[in-house]
Amino acid sequence: MWKFKASKFKNAAPKIPKKDEWITEISAANIMQSYSNHIEASALYMAFNTDSGGGGDLGVLPLSVSGRQETGSIPFIRAHAGNVLAFKFSPFDDCCLATSSEDGTVKIWQLPSQADANQFSALNPMATLSVDTKAVDTVTWHPTVLGLLVATANKRLSLLNIQTQQEVSRLDCHGDHIQSCSWHADGSVLVTSNKDKKLRIIDPRAQSTVTECSGHSNMRDSRVIWLGDKDLILSSGFNLMREREVCLRDIRNMTSPLSTKSFDTSSGVMIPVYDPDTGMLFMGGKGDTLLRYSEVIETDLLENRMDNVEQIKGLCLVPKRALDVMACEVNRLLVLNQHAILPLPYIVLRRFRDQFYEELFPPTNSLIPALTIEDWQANKNSNVQKISLDPQKKEKLIVHETESEQLSDQTANKLPVKADKQSRSSDVQMNTHQDEKHDEPFIQKPSVVVRQKKTGFTAVRQSKFRHLEGVSLHKSHNIENIRNLSKIIPGESDMFHTNPKFCALPLGGSGGLVSILKISEAGRLPDTGVPTLQNSSLVADFMWDPFDDHTLAVACEDASIKIWKIPEDGLTETLTEPCLCLRGHTEKVYFVRYHPLASGVLASGSYDMSIKIWDLDTASECIQLKGHTDTIFCLSWSPDGTKCATACKDGFIRIYDPRNSTEPVKTGPVPTGTRGSRIVWACDGKLLLLIGFEKSSDRSIRVYHPEDLTNLLQREDLDVSPTILVPHYDEDSSTLFLTGRGESTVKTYEVALEEPYLFPLSHHKCDSLHQALAFLPKTACDVTKVQFARALRLTSTSIEPISFIVPRIKTEYFQDDLFPDTKVTWEPTVNSAEWFSGIDRSPKTISLRPENMKRLSDAPVAAPKPKKFESYNPVTYKTDEQKKDELFNALLGKLDISDAPLPQDLTEGVDEDEWDD
Repeated sequence: MWKFKASKFKNAAPKIPKKDEWITEISAANIMQSYSNHIEASALYMAFNTDSGGGGDLGVLPLSVSGRQETGSIPFIRAHAGNVLAFKFSPFDDCCLATSSEDGTVKIWQLPSQADANQFSALNPMATLSVDTKAVDTVTWHPTVLGLLVATANKRLSLLNIQTQQEVSRLDCHGDHIQSCSWHADGSVLVTSNKDKKLRIIDPRAQSTVTECSGHSNMRDSRVIWLGDKDLILSSGFNLMREREVCLRDIRNMTSPLSTKSFDTSSGVMIPVYDPDTGMLFMGGKGDTLLRYSEVIETDLLENRMDNVEQIKGLCLVPKRALDVMACEVNRLLVLNQHAILPLPYIVLRRFRDQFYEELFPPTNSLIPALTIEDWQANKNSNVQKISLDPQKKEKLIVHETESEQLSDQTANKLPVKADKQSRSSDVQMNTHQDEKHDEPFIQKPSVVVRQKKTGFTAVRQSKFRHLEGVSLHKSHNIENIRNLSKIIPGESDMFHTNPKFCALPLGGSGGLVSILKISEAGRLPDTGVPTLQNSSLVADFMWDPFDDHTLAVACEDASIKIWKIPEDGLTETLTEPCLCLRGHTEKVYFVRYHPLASGVLASGSYDMSIKIWDLDTASECIQLKGHTDTIFCLSWSPDGTKCATACKDGFIRIYDPRNSTEPVKTGPVPTGTRGSRIVWACDGKLLLLIGFEKSSDRSIRVYHPEDLTNLLQREDLDVSPTILVPHYDEDSSTLFLTGRGESTVKTYEVALEEPYLFPLSHHKCDSLHQALAFLPKTACDVTKVQFARALRLTSTSIEPISFIVPRIKTEYFQDDLFPDTKVTWEPTVNSAEWFSGIDRSPKTISLRPENMKRLSDAPVAAPKPKKFESYNPVTYKTDEQKKDELFNALLGKLDISDAPLPQDLTEGVDEDEWDD
């Protein structure tokens, strides 16, 4: 009697897609001396070697793409000067990619959230690490630690810390060229294959070889992978007969393989890819047209099926988080050909396709790292937390900041840690995987909850604006044919400003040109150009006076601030002389901000690291704020105008009470990065929002209380993009609008005082990319159409009005639940002399309700319609007999019943005695 090993996946079969579902019209690179799979995938992207750029470029496509790709439309990264030899996506970030090249470097890339070809080609690496003067053949991320990877170059194996951009350790224990390496699931040890015909298990922390054995007889090219958390490794190579073979080994006795399978004498190395959750193993040789599917059950390698595909150049598995589990898709392969990528889903047939089969989808690795680099270096081991793939049971991911994000580099380096000298090198059998404990405690700041994408059912805040819609007006309202729009405006500037009459935008050319356009005059601009404001130097920023639609303040690179007066009918000729010129800064002025309530009060920021507050009525500098040690990114006045907040490149946000002190009254550390950020006061000044970048280059929103800037209330990670998000906060609806240059999406959030403070609303996707968005005052909204916000959208060649509405049924009523009394922001509450003397007044409020509209709260409540059949209502309930009687009576009612004689009865005939016998 023989033992039969049953498997849930033995009947898994690939669903060969139709030709129009292939990703075609690509051009894969022919890189001969490469030990990579030539294609890799995360849950968002796929990357592959492309023949553009002499092999130094990587093609990148969204995972969801399919069909024929237009020539020149495939996004690509200009990664290296030499051929890209290997690349891997991070296991904890679907947008983080590591690449290695013939130029001897390893680069880390943070991909943007949208696959825009221009944005990819201009992408810069987050980090560049020089590993060797020769080619770096492989890169492999650590499976449990964030920011740690292994790179191999010839005989050298280097362990790299991405956060510090330094080499942690180096091993030179190999006798020849390293061809591949793979980590154990807990990240304690790794295995390598080498051209010297040996397989080695290495403990990188002890910088020593744990054990080694002879591998394949012919090691001209080989691969080795660790089978998850099993004590098994699988290697592919060639034997003495030059046949391709695959060997399965137990690390406790590596001298003799558990099983060996030989195939053919093809010259292409066999590429193995393994799914540790299901034990499914896929193998395809370079240049082959045959794809093999096997299973690793206990210590056996069971071959299930072989399928014909197009000629294989590369092979990879898609992460389990991206699979269609409701269609019983247990795995998905991406097969790279010369001119196409074939997505190959493996399906296990089940009777019902609308339910989740838990036995087919065991828990898989989450995006949460198990350890910090410091813990791992202290000989601590741990497996990554698992998550369920059931759409109804997916846990809400709660990610804590890593130690490197919580503490400064100086503090992190001083953490007292007692290193345990015991390592996995002393226990080759590896039967147990237990975390080691630190004997000495260390100080750590409280972790901060970071909201990631939610899955499954979670409670939703019932916001009135959650279904908001963005509506573009007809093209007849657009201003077309804008020429020579300047795109070199600094990131500290919003680039585009508007008021109810005019909008201002920068133009390219010498002299710092600013174009002033009348909003009411839609149509095509003349080809010969329009009148402008001509400044003496390049323009860095500008802003309209909130109390005078004809006054514009312009910040210039010659350290001056110019105040311009626009004629009542707009510009009819180019103006060269401003009505006022302010000088006081010693370096370029890059932002100006008018006071929200006091007329004639203007704040400016400069590269001389100072902020000056000016009295425009006297044309004099009154206050200079101190305390900044680097570039000041932005300034924002509080809603009551008593304070202002700044964000600085030195890593601090500061709150000033400028009339009482030139030094900050509150200070808090933040990872503002080097690209820029914005500050917004919300909820009537009770919350402070910082929109900027994390150390990992993620764009995020951070929520603080103005009275305690050291306590982070909430962090919302958005996406990865180099563009600075420009915010607009609508006080009446507590809605935050976010968008950036070169984007097409307007993100929206409701800000509230209760946790988690930020509630996502419906984002608006525009038809094309834009440069900026400028919002009009609340009085410009058409409340009869339930329009609660109105903006102008600046593209490269046009200005397009866009309105944000809330869908409602009873639009004949004024929606007073959406439109509270709004502040009169177009009239000052105090003049400059009163404000500088310490006088504050609150702004007036007015109702936006038209006189001829009734309030929705006063509308009569419609009576509910009675249901025909209610089993709980004895009045309307009917039994089956009653229904039959009703049907019968209805049929009788349609019949024509009459007592009148029939027509044949009235016909005259003959009597009976008249008939002949």
